[in-house]
Amino acid sequence: MGFLQERIITRGYTVHNSLVVDQFGDAQFLVFCNRVVAIFVCAIVLMITWRRQPPHVQPLYVHSYTSISNTMSTWCQYEALKYVSFPTQTICKTSKVVVTMLMGLILRGQRYSWQEWSCGGAVGLGASLFLLSSGRSRAEGVVTSISGMLLMIGYLLFDSYTLNYQKKLFDKKPKISKYQMMMGVNVFSAILCAVSLIEQGTLFSSIEFALHHENFARDAFFLSLSGATGQLFIYSTIEKFGPIVFAVMMTIRQINKS
Repeated sequence: MGFLQERIITRGYTVHNSLVVDQFGDAQFLVFCNRVVAIFVCAIVLMITWRRQPPHVQPLYVHSYTSISNTMSTWCQYEALKYVSFPTQTICKTSKVVVTMLMGLILRGQRYSWQEWSCGGAVGLGASLFLLSSGRSRAEGVVTSISGMLLMIGYLLFDSYTLNYQKKLFDKKPKISKYQMMMGVNVFSAILCAVSLIEQGTLFSSIEFALHHENFARDAFFLSLSGATGQLFIYSTIEKFGPIVFAVMMTIRQINKS
């Protein structure tokens, strides 16, 4: 998924039957595609498992908070690739454990021992040192800018809020299923992105770009499909193990990708 993100944002696409190469720069349209594909994937899962789904008693608007933060975190992640190298972005993500713990303390009143804080900090520091010494970081260089770092800080804050608020909803009674939450969040996110794209006048121009440039639609679809499939596992992990375990798993994933 990270490879496709970098491919779409940083490299150009050839116009059909032409040698002209254009670069796609609207990260929000990619977020919109991700949400639309996720809605279809979740709808299929809900149709298959509808007999096992609990009644959705929670008001629908509760999903809007997670939707906004989730959309913003994804947008920040895509947009940051314009200003920082992929290795730099990966290194920034290693601090997710500590940021998630801080947000859990603020949002859910979750208390952590000093050993847990130390462990979270050690995981982030160790992962950062490992990634800094990895082959890709040395080859591409750790490129950064103020705009890129601000976007990465925004990504970490919005993402940690999303994880903790989802756990807060899972802990409420009556219980909500992970598929119901996934559907609610993605519906609100798709609406939010569509309204924003229409207001900016970039929705139809982005669709036109997809129709007239080779392989862009394919890359955008597979990026969205991988994101939607990943969401199924993300919601299951947060529901069963909580946001901190998920943050640790994502840090390990960053190490394995290097």
